[in-house]
Amino acid sequence: MAPFEGTDRALGYEALFATKLAIQERNELGGINGYQIELIALNDFNHPEKAVQQAKALLADPDVLGVVGHFSTDCTISALPIYQQADLAVVIPWSISRTAYQGNWSGTVALAATKTETESQLRETQQRLGIEKTVVLTASVLLGTQLPNLSKGQAIQIQANAIQTGKLIDMLTRTGYKKPVFGGVDSGSQQLIQIAGEAANEFIFVSPGPSSTDINSETFQERYQDMSGLPPTPRAALTYDATHVLLAAIAKETASETTVSRHSVRTAIGQITQKGVTGMISFDAEGKRLEAPIWVYQIEATSYPGTKVEKQD
Repeated sequence: MAPFEGTDRALGYEALFATKLAIQERNELGGINGYQIELIALNDFNHPEKAVQQAKALLADPDVLGVVGHFSTDCTISALPIYQQADLAVVIPWSISRTAYQGNWSGTVALAATKTETESQLRETQQRLGIEKTVVLTASVLLGTQLPNLSKGQAIQIQANAIQTGKLIDMLTRTGYKKPVFGGVDSGSQQLIQIAGEAANEFIFVSPGPSSTDINSETFQERYQDMSGLPPTPRAALTYDATHVLLAAIAKETASETTVSRHSVRTAIGQITQKGVTGMISFDAEGKRLEAPIWVYQIEATSYPGTKVEKQD
């Protein structure tokens, strides 16, 4: 479940290639206890109403055993009740807000650090850089809302998606703004570069997934680039690991049962522990990844995600 059309289609295809690769690798090894795995990819447009529609459409196929998706908090919150009613396991690959964990999370796991955790990491980075006070800038400015007083902070922190962030950075550049600019997990993507161009250079953002240079698997990097034509992005790395978690849960149950069921996969999903390209993967009782890694990057040479902002002693 990902956006394959509309403004966020590029993000969806980054994830799609990763899912295809994970399934291809499993099927090349003989599948799961004799079963070959088939992918169904549905477009949620990164919109809550579409996410609900597609979640319901997915349930029409009784052979579906689990879901990898979605890529926004709103889509996740909207679709989760439908999956839970259908007894489907869900692996969420991207950061979502802490509010999404309210209610029954049985059978659902999240690969990425929560937005609260990533925001905390970004604040820590700002403090290491000597920045104690930031001015928050939101997408409302693009609708004609007056700019806040930018002189009140040592830097700007943008709370917006990548397209909106690109437009805001371009706007700031045209006003002559020279101070540092920071952003959250949704602000960083290739879309940011496409919108802001060279103005995006030096933008610092937090990411729940690694760049291609920080992925600990050369094989994954090479095979992903062969399939997609591009290096793997943070979203690709997390989606690849998310798919392998779901496949591991299915494999765990088919090893002990003649006919694998949705309920058995849902029961197994939170028990999976394995090494992925983003690091060690295991989950707490709520389905959150234990010690979920977080990276901070700075755009350089008009390239996403840029270079890692290293921790300093």
